[in-house]
Amino acid sequence: MMNEEYIQKLVENFLEKASFSGSVTVEKDENRYQVSITTDDGGLLIGQGGTHILALQHLIRLCLRKEAKDEEGVNIYVDVNGYWKEKEKILEQEALEAAKKVMEGGESVVLRAMNAHERKIVHDTLAKEAVTTESTGFGTDRRIVVKRAN
Repeated sequence: MMNEEYIQKLVENFLEKASFSGSVTVEKDENRYQVSITTDDGGLLIGQGGTHILALQHLIRLCLRKEAKDEEGVNIYVDVNGYWKEKEKILEQEALEAAKKVMEGGESVVLRAMNAHERKIVHDTLAKEAVTTESTGFGTDRRIVVKRAN
């Protein structure tokens, strides 16, 4: 059965097998499991631009989906030493500044290239604003265009 304790043990096993030490906490909110890892090896677990966290998150999600045969997908979010919480604040600020430029100048604003996780944060942040967002490009060059809502 899928629960916070099961997920915590799974993540602790991943860390141990990869020779990392640290503490793991898991909380469930309305639609996902939030996994927080605190470790002295944060830089290695985070990776450049959060690539290692995203890979770890993907591997954990695959293991959980295999176990959760009767559940439809498992939504999991992994953070290491608060990296994504800080990154989220920065991305939200960038998104709101872009929306402000669009509203003041009327021109579309193209944001820097972002990974899927970062783009989701921006889309979610601007969903309540008087702008629309659209992802364009491919692969590592995928960006968000912010436009005035019609």
